[in-house]
Amino acid sequence: MEPSKVNKEESSKINNDENSFVTEEINKKKNETKSDFFKRKLILQPRKSIKKIGKFKNWKIKEKKGNFDKEEESKKIEYYFVQNLNSFRDISKKMFKEVNDSSNDNDNKLENHVSFSYLVQYKFIVFVQFVQGFLAGLTTAQALSAYLFSSLETFLEGYQIIAIPAHATFFILFTLCTILAIENFKGNKKKIISFIYELFTFKIDSWAIFIWLCGSIINLSLLRYDEKISVFSVNLLKNQNDLKELTIWRLLGCLRAIFSIIGWFLTMKQDKQQLLIPLNEKNSEEEKRKI
Repeated sequence: MEPSKVNKEESSKINNDENSFVTEEINKKKNETKSDFFKRKLILQPRKSIKKIGKFKNWKIKEKKGNFDKEEESKKIEYYFVQNLNSFRDISKKMFKEVNDSSNDNDNKLENHVSFSYLVQYKFIVFVQFVQGFLAGLTTAQALSAYLFSSLETFLEGYQIIAIPAHATFFILFTLCTILAIENFKGNKKKIISFIYELFTFKIDSWAIFIWLCGSIINLSLLRYDEKISVFSVNLLKNQNDLKELTIWRLLGCLRAIFSIIGWFLTMKQDKQQLLIPLNEKNSEEEKRKI
């Protein structure tokens, strides 16, 4: 009886061990299935915060790539080739721009200087045109007053104070008018030959110069008479030679007035044709550039 009991007990122990082993395996499988389920859930349905982190990482990577590409582009240097006499010379884009900008600045400065010179010339022409009219009026008034006074003695007593200053004023004004006439003359390369040719062909440019030169010469010849009048005394009218000089002075004063009036009209006609030519050419060039 005893050996059979022992066998039963052993068999029951073995069965219990097997059952416990089976239960342990079942529990392990359950735990494994649970862990697999959670892992799948995490992989399939990640949290929003995890998505944001992933996006931020991707954006950072793209930004780094963009910066790297920019650095590579900045490292790339473009070159231009400038032609010399016998070869080509390479120059960087930066240097080419600097040289080009400096040359453009120089061109703009030159254009500004040229436009300023045209403006000064235009102002000078307008001013001297006014001076010509003023001079024609002064010389005419002086010539007429020398004849219209009833008493020559009264005229000379009043005129002797301003004789030398008036002559100096006439000299300055005649000089300006002659300069304007010469400046407006547009002949060929041989100026003197073209001037003589235009005199005989009655061109306005050469005749304006001729008239103003004659007026300036007559004005200079009146200096000795004005000097005598400035130290006027009654004895001057008693001497026959002095009276002859006074009549010559009157005639020369009339000629001076006539030449100043003719020269004024000639230069007025001349300037209507040529006054604004440089400014019109400049404005047309600027309009072409804008187009």
